Amino acid sequence: MATKLDKSLIYCILIVKNESIKIISFSGPDAVSTKKAGDLVRDVSKVLGGSGGGRDTFGQGGGKDLSKIKDALLAIEKSILGER
Repeated sequence: MATKLDKSLIYCILIVKNESIKIISFSGPDAVSTKKAGDLVRDVSKVLGGSGGGRDTFGQGGGKDLSKIKDALLAIEKSILGER
């Protein structure tokens, strides 16, 4: 049975593989006014020494600085909350 996606949620996934970090983000249509997925990925990728971007609802990117994962998680929280 398929379930409806909550249109007001923001998802961000960090995947560590082969000495690099992939970032994938999704912002529901009602959540893009809070944070666009591409902007979130761009913010987090910078922390990890990489780059990324995307559209309002979907973004992807990555980085290579594995020592900055905790900083990246904090950056996700701050970016969504609008803090610097």
